[in-house]
Amino acid sequence: MLIDDVEDDQSVRSKEGRDKTYDWLVREVLPIGDENTKIMIVGNLLHRDSLIMRIQKDIKQGRRKGIFRSYPIIDDNKKISWPAKFPTTKEIEELKLKIGDEKAWKQEYVLKIVYDESRVIHPDWIHYYDKIHEFEDNFRYNAIGVDPAISESTYADSTGIVTAKVYGNRENLKIYILPNPINKKMNFPKAVETIKDLYKVISQDGITKIFVESVAMQGAIAQILDHEDIPAEEVKIKGDKRARLSILANKIKNGQILFPKHGAKDLIDQMIDLGTYGNISTIFIF
Repeated sequence: MLIDDVEDDQSVRSKEGRDKTYDWLVREVLPIGDENTKIMIVGNLLHRDSLIMRIQKDIKQGRRKGIFRSYPIIDDNKKISWPAKFPTTKEIEELKLKIGDEKAWKQEYVLKIVYDESRVIHPDWIHYYDKIHEFEDNFRYNAIGVDPAISESTYADSTGIVTAKVYGNRENLKIYILPNPINKKMNFPKAVETIKDLYKVISQDGITKIFVESVAMQGAIAQILDHEDIPAEEVKIKGDKRARLSILANKIKNGQILFPKHGAKDLIDQMIDLGTYGNISTIFIF
């Protein structure tokens, strides 16, 4: 059974689209055939979380039997995979000129995942930490950033809640994003209770501040929390999420904002994909 190019730029734009393709493969396609059926999945690398990349990850982590192979027309060591047709790099360069589009060349022939210029955060800017290097003199506070979307409607945005530990200031600033940020649809009471529960846990480890994006009635969350002696601050929003993420770009690139190696994949994916593959529903605002 040969499965060839079932994804395109449109289908990989959103996580929902990528999930749909993966579920289709697993639930409807792979069960076809018998125990001796051989399955080949062929395609280009259109996204870090594309079908091909998910299958590769499944194989690497032992969740699925299989072999992953990549055959770029020419690899990083200048080795040509089709020497009978392209005996030297001269023929490769002629082909590249014939294609005439850098993105198409990298995706279709060199098998590279392409990140275009509209991307705010690039993958190689992300700095990770194994453990937080805590120095009592530099610790300032724990932070809870809330991006509310008060609705459980199927079509509503999700409420995003990101927690962090903040150390130092100015050039010595270090913000450690904590694992497992919340990103889900919830109504107003549920959002308030979730923040309160989170505050009770995190505040055991030092001073904790809550920052809530203030748009229309969403500012009421901060007011309710403050009324219950939970320190919450309304943050007035200026610009769209792309503009706000751009402000943080240098701090991310310079390693002042660090991310855990495990437990923040969705948040990181949202940041990297903003501008090319959809929107981000969680922006940390502290």
